[in-house]
Amino acid sequence: MPSSGIQIDGSIQTLQHSFLVQKYDEGTAAGQLLVNGSIAQRWRGIVGTGTGSSMTGYTKQYNYDTRLVFAPPPYFPRWALSQWSMRYSGESNTLANVRS
Repeated sequence: MPSSGIQIDGSIQTLQHSFLVQKYDEGTAAGQLLVNGSIAQRWRGIVGTGTGSSMTGYTKQYNYDTRLVFAPPPYFPRWALSQWSMRYSGESNTLANVRS
């Protein structure tokens, strides 16, 4: 558990949008966002900005839980046996001001 911040143990799936922190750019540093599990998202969401004394939001530490390979959570989609398929594919450039 982080000494300050939030810990999430689970599988986060947000296939329509992204997983992010509201008001990530306001206030001061809030500690660490520790995720033990997995995150599936359409694009990477922002959880904090800046460094040092100008930091807002959270620093992140994401750890994949390998147990998810053989013991998925209840109602977790079985992607290997699913009827899902790719409809569209493409690439987009990341804006220079959001690259890390």
